[in-house]
Amino acid sequence: MKRSIGVATVGLVGAIAVGCDAPRTTAPTFTDPLFAMATTTTITATAPLTVADPGTMWVSGGIVHVRDLVLVGPVSGDITGSIRTVGRLNVMLATGNGTASGTFTIVDVVGTWEGTFQGKFDGGVFFDKLVAHGTGAYEGQILRGSLAQTAPTSNIVRLTGTILNPGG
Repeated sequence: MKRSIGVATVGLVGAIAVGCDAPRTTAPTFTDPLFAMATTTTITATAPLTVADPGTMWVSGGIVHVRDLVLVGPVSGDITGSIRTVGRLNVMLATGNGTASGTFTIVDVVGTWEGTFQGKFDGGVFFDKLVAHGTGAYEGQILRGSLAQTAPTSNIVRLTGTILNPGG
């Protein structure tokens, strides 16, 4: 019995050794589309936003609640076109602190960026994180960044971020 296990073990080790020494196929080249180099582009843009639809607003317990607030405006900088956001926010009247979230679309002549944002109000100044996926000429690309109001009484926001193009 011990001899048959020993012979089987030697046979298995030999088969593995032969398999490991088999001729190797040629490795894929980096020119193959599967291995295209991804690129990252840093961007900045600004947008003066105006209220297109104030949505629904109410005050409860010292907190302003807004739902379906629509803001629109032109976008200029490394991204150009027009932006439309649909948001919700909850802000304390006494401090100007609160939260906001929603969706946005930036449209230009060759494609769009469709995404979501989630952020905060600190002393009445809004700042957030956002992510968007490209369509049209931007298909497959991802925009990640932040959006910040330039001052408490300003309607201008500044976008800073990166565009990831997985295909280079």
